[in-house]
Amino acid sequence: METGAKEAGMTAIADMIAAVRKDLHDEDATAYRWTDAHLTRHIERAVADLSRVSALQVKSTVATAEGSRSIDISSTCTNRLRIEAVEYPVDKYPTVYAPFFEWADTLTLLVDELPSGDDCYVYWTQAHSIGTTQSFPTTLNALVALGAAGYAAVELASYGTERVNVDPAAVERYQKWGESRLTEFRAELKKIGRKVRTRRLYT
Repeated sequence: METGAKEAGMTAIADMIAAVRKDLHDEDATAYRWTDAHLTRHIERAVADLSRVSALQVKSTVATAEGSRSIDISSTCTNRLRIEAVEYPVDKYPTVYAPFFEWADTLTLLVDELPSGDDCYVYWTQAHSIGTTQSFPTTLNALVALGAAGYAAVELASYGTERVNVDPAAVERYQKWGESRLTEFRAELKKIGRKVRTRRLYT
């Protein structure tokens, strides 16, 4: 997990909030337009978007059950998005990927011989997270900040349209600014998604 160097007392989410505030020109601590809680929500939304195109890749060693093709993965593959592949038997050359069936928290190997309690390798994806640390590379920080800033600006514009004594021109500027950032954000996500799809383990 790559988190990069931090100043004393700083965390990944604190760094990201600061980056988003800089993009939004909202750095006057005496008159913030967005609270930390609001920006955190927008950051988490941008991270969720990132997860949909390039999730955290995890490889877990899971023991099979002797005499059964079914494996309980409830405690191993938590908060998973998708099981990508199952290597079984393990450490063969070329690599052997077993067909499988997934239902709820049970993974069933569709193999001829019953497993004997030996290990299998489960390749799966998990949604990215950000808090004290972050699960995605710091090289994607600017992209996440871009998306979060876009979401924050559009939300503020939407909020402004429902209130009196709010400058309509300012609302329109926030709307256009936010939409342009989100357009750029989604275009970059598509590029990442295309790269990820070319790296699938097997067909």
